[in-house]
Amino acid sequence: MRVYVAVAPGTKKVLGFYSLVLKSLIPEEVSEAAKDKFERVNAVPAIYLAMIGVSDECAGGKIGKRLIGHAIQKALEISELAGAFALALDALDDEVAALYADLGFEFFTAGKLQMFLPLSVARAAQNQ
Repeated sequence: MRVYVAVAPGTKKVLGFYSLVLKSLIPEEVSEAAKDKFERVNAVPAIYLAMIGVSDECAGGKIGKRLIGHAIQKALEISELAGAFALALDALDDEVAALYADLGFEFFTAGKLQMFLPLSVARAAQNQ
């Protein structure tokens, strides 16, 4: 697991953090596109956003969006080296899931709060 921490400039005050791990997903649980693409190997290579959080005083600010943006960038870098289909996560609740949906994340076929961002979509958005 790799943990990234955002600190206030010139201090050691933690503003937020996130962690990434590698994960293999079951194709039919992710999406029809994943099922079609990975049915022969029956595994979807993914990068999993295991944790993300911001300090109470930063809640509702832009730190969370900057952290998720950084996580997407790191996922793209990892996928260039090792290949990965998506950045996956489990949203805390419906409200948080709606925030991720606004960023382009989709719900898994199976799973209420399981979501993923196809890295091809993230890459295309980055190149616009």
